[in-house]
Parts: sequence; structure tokens; C-alpha cells
Amino acid sequence: MKTIILLCTLVFVISNQVFSDIPDKPRNRHSIGIKFSFLKNAKSEVEVGICGDVKASNEGLGGKIAYNYLFDDEFAINVSAGLLSSSVTVSATETSTSSIIPIMFGIKYLLISYSNEKPVKPYLTGAAGLLIGSKTETSVTTVSASTETALNLYIGAGADFVLGSLVKLNADAGYNIASDFSEPVGSRKNYSGPEFSFGVGFMF
Repeated sequence: MKTIILLCTLVFVISNQVFSDIPDKPRNRHSIGIKFSFLKNAKSEVEVGICGDVKASNEGLGGKIAYNYLFDDEFAINVSAGLLSSSVTVSATETSTSSIIPIMFGIKYLLISYSNEKPVKPYLTGAAGLLIGSKTETSVTTVSASTETALNLYIGAGADFVLGSLVKLNADAGYNIASDFSEPVGSRKNYSGPEFSFGVGFMF
């Protein structure tokens, strides 16, 4: 969590320094948003075995917090972090957990500029970053934990729906191209595939 906060702060500071001299910047060019994401074959389930084993999993259903900086009427940069997948398995002798945390840096090109009075702002977007997979297994005698990363690229399109000077809704669809984990995290080694998301943003 400290790393995520540090990254967001760093992007905020750099954005203000790099683009501070650009004339006619749009108002409320910063925004912080909450987004909910759905990957192909997403599922959420709870299984109870005959011996009392319990498995709760949430794969491909996630959420993220995103910071967006609109440095002119047509271009914006953003950074996001969240939770993409998680699972917990509890048995009489062992407990195991796993999770996928995406950290992405992206750019957005607005097809209709923010100075235009139309409330719907379609855009093209792309991002690159890491998927951080972590696993923990705890038994009566041992505890093991491992973390590894996979590269991820995202290409998509969407639209902002501006509701006023402070609030906007957002929806987009795209495709993730990810490298493999060396071992499955959750039930998958690869998290490539279509992604659909929607959310709300607060501008300032």
C-alpha cells in the first residue's frame, strides 16, 4: 500500500512540474476515480467439500483506484492500482491464499476535447504495467509465501460522461496482453483477455 501511495504522489508531482507552463489548461484537470472491472470468464464462487474444506474465489472480478491528469484538452495520463483476482482455501490442515494486484501507467486520447460542451467524451487509451501475483500457504508446521510479477499491456476505448464540474462517469472496454506467471496464481498462469470496466470519478 505504501508503494501505491508513493507512485500516485510521484505522478501527481511530476505532472504538475512538467505541464505547469502549458497555457489554457482545462479546469479540474485532476481526477481520482473508482472503477470496477470484469475479465472474460470472470467468476465468483464458494465451494464446501465433504470433509469441511472451504474454497472462496473471486477470479476476474476486480476493482481499482485511478488517478488521472488532463494536461490539455485532448491528452491525459493516468496511474491505477487495485485487485484483479483473489482466492482463499481452508482445510483441516492447511490454509492458502492468492491475489493479483495490477499496477498500470497509461495515456488517454480524447476524441472530443474537454473544452467542447458535449457531456460525452469518447477516447482511445493504452497502458503498460505489472501484475503482481502473491501466494501464501500455511500448514500446521510450515508457512510459505511467494510473489512474482508478469508484464501487462492494455489497449482499449471508452467514454467519459461528464455530469458537472466535479463528477464524471466512465465506461471502457479493451484487451489485456499479459506474460505468464511461472506457476498458477489462483487457477490461471495467464491473465490475458478482454476487460470491461465502469466507474465514477471526482474532478478537482
